[in-house]
Formats: sequence, structure tokens, C-alpha cells
Amino acid sequence: LNSMKGDGVANAMFQEKYNIDIIGSGDFSDNPMIEQYHYSSAITGCLRNGELFPALKILNGMKVHALTPNESSLQGIILAYCKLATEASSAEFNEARRQRFDKNKKKKSTRGPILPVKH
Repeated sequence: LNSMKGDGVANAMFQEKYNIDIIGSGDFSDNPMIEQYHYSSAITGCLRNGELFPALKILNGMKVHALTPNESSLQGIILAYCKLATEASSAEFNEARRQRFDKNKKKKSTRGPILPVKH
């Protein structure tokens, strides 16, 4: 649909994949553009499957066509960003903790062997 509305990027992708030039084949100016609802549904579907980056690409597509996502889609993107940031922070904390543990473990092992004490 976007190709039919004159979207060159969508048309180029369609040409590359199917070898069909939609823009060059006629005037489709009275065909409807993909509506905000479709974009928002696609964003929600991506987020339900834990796919933040495809959802962001869809959001950028909405910006190109001057559409705004619904409240649910925006909330989902914000929550996905929060989850991503929390996971990254936790991974960083766990890595620092592991490195500190490994460093302390090496320090203890540099004392040499423990010799038996004779009484």
C-alpha cells in the first residue's frame, strides 16, 4: 500500500523482492495509506514477542507518514525500553561481580600452599 501512495523506499523493496515496479506502473494516489491502527497493531505484535527493534522500525515508518501510534503501543515501547535497560544493567552488575570474585579468588591463591603444622 505504501508503494501505491508513492513511497519510494517501499517500492524499491518491492522491486528488489518481486521485480515489480508499482510506482512506475500507474497512478495510485486515491488508494488508502496503511492506517495508524495497522501500524499500532504491528508494534503491539512485535512487543508481545519481545522484538523491540522491529517495533522501533515500524514506529519510524509511522513517523515517515506523519502518523502517531496509539497509547498502548507507546506504553509498550516504553516498557520494552525499561526492560532492556534493566536487563543490561543487571548483566553489567553480574559481570562486575564475577570479575571481582575472580580477582579475589586469584589473590587468595597467591599465598602459596598451606603446609601442615606439626605439634
